Amino acid sequence: MQKHEHKGKSSSAYINAEEVIVKLPLVNGMHILDAGCGDGYFSVALSKIFPDSVIYAMDYNEESIKKISDFVNHSNCVNITPVIGDVTKDIPFKTDAIIMVNVLHGLVYNHEIDMVMHNVVKSLKNEGYLVILDFYKREGIPGPSMDIKLSVDQATATLYQRGFKIVNIFQAGQYHYAIVATKR
Repeated sequence: MQKHEHKGKSSSAYINAEEVIVKLPLVNGMHILDAGCGDGYFSVALSKIFPDSVIYAMDYNEESIKKISDFVNHSNCVNITPVIGDVTKDIPFKTDAIIMVNVLHGLVYNHEIDMVMHNVVKSLKNEGYLVILDFYKREGIPGPSMDIKLSVDQATATLYQRGFKIVNIFQAGQYHYAIVATKR
């Protein structure tokens, strides 16, 4: 089996971040991790909607973190903290919410999900939210190949098996679903 590459891509062509974020149970002032932030598209939207929040934009791809760091240095998104890090190894701060956009399918495919969910549970405060956005498992839509995509049922089962309960599921644009979960 070839390893699925996480490449710091942007979801901006497929998802309207602002439309999704306003549907989430997040509030201004939270500490929010955009795990696998890619180019920071969701981090920037979170920063604008929640100006009093701390937004951690974390990715192991140094080029992605450099891009978002440059953006932060030349914008008014002062509440974004770019972090080079790997969620398979550690999440070094406590959070009220963790958002993973187009990340879950690769973690499952690469058999990295157990370690990541262990780190997510440690990082999330007791009443915290885990938000998953991922591609529908349908032929003919963007995203990874069908053998890598997760159906909504597969994604919810993956979360449930690792100690989460599902709070909400909704369509997040034409190609994506969103799952909001909390620790059980």
